[in-house]
Amino acid sequence: MNPICLEAEGRCPPEDIGGTHGFEEFLKIMKVKSHPERESYIEWSGSEFDPNQVELDHINKELSNLDQYIIEIENPQS
Repeated sequence: MNPICLEAEGRCPPEDIGGTHGFEEFLKIMKVKSHPERESYIEWSGSEFDPNQVELDHINKELSNLDQYIIEIENPQS
C-alpha cells in the first residue's frame, strides 16, 4: 500500500534554483511579464512556472513508485 496525496499547497521549486533565496528571486522575476530575465527563466525551467499549480496526479504517480525506490536504496546493485 502506498501513500496518497489528497491535497497540497504550492508547488515545489525547480531543481537547482539556489535555495530559498534563489526561489524567491525566481518567483519575483516570473511575476513581471516585462522583466528582461523572464524569458530565460521560462526556457531554463521548461514552462511559465505557476507556484500555485499543484499536480496531484504527478505527485501520486511518484508516490506509487516509493516501494521500488526504497528497495533500490536498501539493496544497491554493485
